[in-house]
Amino acid sequence: GSELSGTIIIFMDPPRQTRYRNLVSKVFTPGRIGGLEGPIRDLTIGHLERLEGKESFDAVGEFAAKLPMDVISTMLGIPEQDRDMVRGWSNDVLHRDPGRPEPPKRAIEAQGSLIDYFGKLIDEKTRRPAKDLMSALIACEIKGEGGETEKLSRYEMTTFANLLATAGNETVTKLLATAIYWLCRYPDQRRALVEDPSLITGAVEETLRFDPPSHYQGRTLTRDVELHGRVMPEGARVMLINGATGRDARRFPDPDRYDVRRQVDVHLAFGYGTHSCLGAALARLESRIALGEFLARFPDYSVDESG
Repeated sequence: GSELSGTIIIFMDPPRQTRYRNLVSKVFTPGRIGGLEGPIRDLTIGHLERLEGKESFDAVGEFAAKLPMDVISTMLGIPEQDRDMVRGWSNDVLHRDPGRPEPPKRAIEAQGSLIDYFGKLIDEKTRRPAKDLMSALIACEIKGEGGETEKLSRYEMTTFANLLATAGNETVTKLLATAIYWLCRYPDQRRALVEDPSLITGAVEETLRFDPPSHYQGRTLTRDVELHGRVMPEGARVMLINGATGRDARRFPDPDRYDVRRQVDVHLAFGYGTHSCLGAALARLESRIALGEFLARFPDYSVDESG
């Protein structure tokens, strides 16, 4: 809600956003993310082994929707017995009723539950630090411009954990589901990945270009902005349809063709510049592992489009 909008990094402007990002980046490092490769693979295999031998299964409900929250939970140090509960709240926060852009009552209630839960988790990790991201967020500090030590406030930690549990959950679920769908619609591309799994890294980027999980961003202008000969006034609400950018023929030849060998030098699925996604490396790692393990077990699956 509006009371959170000023405290979530995606809604901040520099210099406040810069301080927050510098603090969070100290713990959300490539090394920490790279160290998750083994645990992510174990979690992936655990889900997929339960599906082997079945005549049919729900690839979203039983795999793509479960893995990302398991990874975030492992990273933050959320106990296993709490993970389904936290996943449920996370999904409810992002739920919208058809034709209604505003959050329904259940989304607002779930937001409160998540904030309360992460507050308690911070208390627990403050008392008993562990080798997890939440404990690292509590401990991390940087030198401010005046030489003073700066730490994340309790509220900043809570809202960052909340952002991870929502943005880092739903988006990867959608990316995996979308890749599974399009690889069925383009069986020649799927065959290429089965025969040469080294192409999967590029396939993740092509999926992000072709059909990204996040299609639009709404923002309120803090100043007048002129684009394409039109002035958008300060205070105007602007909708950026970043999902369409991957189909721009000026940037991507034959943009409506799904091609896992395409050399995608840049796309906007993870944002750009100041607000490029902090979790991009984690999303790429999860998606590469998950798709590789999925295709190794189900190289010739079909999608039931009847329902």
